Amino acid sequence: MLFAYILLVAAAALLSSGNAQATGESRLLRSNKMTTDYSIEEERTLEGLEKAVIKNLPKQFTKMYHSSTKKNNTFASWYKGWKSVDEVTSYMKNQGLEFDTIAYFVQEYRKYITANGGRPY
Repeated sequence: MLFAYILLVAAAALLSSGNAQATGESRLLRSNKMTTDYSIEEERTLEGLEKAVIKNLPKQFTKMYHSSTKKNNTFASWYKGWKSVDEVTSYMKNQGLEFDTIAYFVQEYRKYITANGGRPY
Protein backbone atom coordinates (compact mmCIF):
# COMPACT_ATOMS: atom_id res chain seq x y z
CA MET A 1 0.00 0.00 0.00
CA LEU A 2 2.77 2.44 0.93
CA PHE A 3 4.72 1.48 -2.19
CA ALA A 4 1.66 2.12 -4.39
CA TYR A 5 1.15 5.53 -2.76
CA ILE A 6 4.81 6.52 -3.31
CA LEU A 7 4.63 5.30 -6.90
CA LEU A 8 1.45 7.34 -7.46
CA VAL A 9 3.02 10.51 -6.02
CA ALA A 10 6.19 10.03 -8.08
CA ALA A 11 4.16 9.51 -11.27
CA ALA A 12 2.08 12.62 -10.57
CA ALA A 13 5.21 14.69 -9.92
CA LEU A 14 6.85 13.43 -13.09
CA LEU A 15 3.76 14.12 -15.15
CA SER A 16 3.28 17.63 -13.78
CA SER A 17 6.95 18.58 -14.22
CA GLY A 18 6.83 17.39 -17.82
CA ASN A 19 3.81 19.61 -18.51
CA ALA A 20 5.39 22.61 -16.81
CA GLN A 21 8.47 22.68 -19.00
CA ALA A 22 8.57 25.34 -21.69
CA THR A 23 7.89 24.05 -25.15
CA GLY A 24 9.49 26.97 -26.97
CA GLU A 25 13.06 27.02 -28.12
CA SER A 26 15.57 29.10 -26.24
CA ARG A 27 16.41 32.44 -27.83
CA LEU A 28 19.90 33.53 -28.63
CA LEU A 29 20.07 37.21 -27.82
CA ARG A 30 22.17 39.51 -29.91
CA SER A 31 23.94 40.70 -26.76
CA ASN A 32 26.02 37.53 -26.93
CA LYS A 33 27.42 38.73 -30.23
CA MET A 34 27.52 42.50 -29.62
CA THR A 35 29.51 44.61 -27.23
CA THR A 36 27.00 47.47 -26.89
CA ASP A 37 24.67 47.83 -23.93
CA TYR A 38 21.44 48.73 -25.69
CA SER A 39 19.10 46.25 -24.05
CA ILE A 40 16.02 48.17 -25.11
CA GLU A 41 17.11 48.07 -28.75
CA GLU A 42 17.72 44.36 -28.41
CA GLU A 43 14.19 43.54 -27.35
CA ARG A 44 12.40 46.11 -29.48
CA THR A 45 13.21 47.53 -32.87
CA LEU A 46 13.59 51.26 -32.95
CA GLU A 47 11.25 52.79 -35.47
CA GLY A 48 10.72 56.40 -36.35
CA LEU A 49 13.80 58.11 -34.95
CA GLU A 50 17.51 57.67 -35.41
CA LYS A 51 19.51 56.28 -32.50
CA ALA A 52 21.63 59.42 -32.19
CA VAL A 53 18.50 61.56 -31.87
CA ILE A 54 17.05 59.29 -29.20
CA LYS A 55 20.15 59.58 -27.03
CA ASN A 56 19.86 63.39 -26.99
CA LEU A 57 16.19 63.55 -26.01
CA PRO A 58 15.15 65.01 -22.66
CA LYS A 59 14.38 62.35 -20.05
CA GLN A 60 10.59 62.60 -20.38
CA PHE A 61 10.64 62.07 -24.12
CA THR A 62 13.19 59.26 -23.92
CA LYS A 63 10.87 57.43 -21.54
CA MET A 64 7.92 58.16 -23.82
CA TYR A 65 9.79 56.76 -26.81
CA HIS A 66 10.84 53.54 -25.14
CA SER A 67 7.71 52.87 -23.06
CA SER A 68 4.33 52.80 -24.76
CA THR A 69 2.70 52.97 -21.32
CA LYS A 70 4.54 56.19 -20.47
CA LYS A 71 3.67 57.59 -23.90
CA ASN A 72 -0.01 56.72 -23.54
CA ASN A 73 -0.16 58.16 -20.01
CA THR A 74 1.44 61.41 -21.18
CA PHE A 75 -0.85 61.64 -24.20
CA ALA A 76 -3.87 60.93 -21.97
CA SER A 77 -2.81 63.75 -19.68
CA TRP A 78 -2.40 66.13 -22.60
CA TYR A 79 -5.69 65.04 -24.15
CA LYS A 80 -7.66 65.37 -20.90
CA GLY A 81 -6.17 68.82 -20.45
CA TRP A 82 -7.47 69.71 -23.93
CA LYS A 83 -4.02 70.45 -25.28
CA SER A 84 -4.17 70.97 -29.00
CA VAL A 85 -1.50 69.71 -31.35
CA ASP A 86 -0.22 73.29 -31.67
CA GLU A 87 0.17 73.61 -27.89
CA VAL A 88 1.96 70.28 -27.72
CA THR A 89 4.24 71.34 -30.58
CA SER A 90 5.18 74.59 -28.86
CA TYR A 91 5.82 72.69 -25.61
CA MET A 92 8.20 70.36 -27.42
CA LYS A 93 9.99 73.31 -29.03
CA ASN A 94 10.45 74.84 -25.58
CA GLN A 95 11.95 71.53 -24.40
CA GLY A 96 14.56 71.77 -27.16
CA LEU A 97 13.40 68.92 -29.39
CA GLU A 98 14.46 68.88 -33.02
CA PHE A 99 12.02 69.16 -35.93
CA ASP A 100 12.07 65.44 -36.81
CA THR A 101 11.49 64.46 -33.20
CA ILE A 102 8.61 66.90 -32.86
CA ALA A 103 7.09 65.57 -36.07
CA TYR A 104 7.35 62.01 -34.75
CA PHE A 105 5.67 62.76 -31.41
CA VAL A 106 2.98 64.93 -33.05
CA GLN A 107 2.17 62.06 -35.39
CA GLU A 108 1.96 59.66 -32.43
CA TYR A 109 -0.24 62.15 -30.51
CA ARG A 110 -2.59 62.45 -33.48
CA LYS A 111 -2.82 58.65 -33.65
CA TYR A 112 -3.65 58.62 -29.94
CA ILE A 113 -6.37 61.23 -30.34
CA THR A 114 -7.90 59.38 -33.28
CA ALA A 115 -7.76 56.04 -31.45
CA ASN A 116 -9.57 57.55 -28.46
CA GLY A 117 -12.50 58.91 -30.42
CA GLY A 118 -11.35 62.46 -30.92
CA ARG A 119 -10.43 64.41 -33.98
CA PRO A 120 -6.75 65.34 -34.37
CA TYR A 121 -7.17 69.10 -34.37
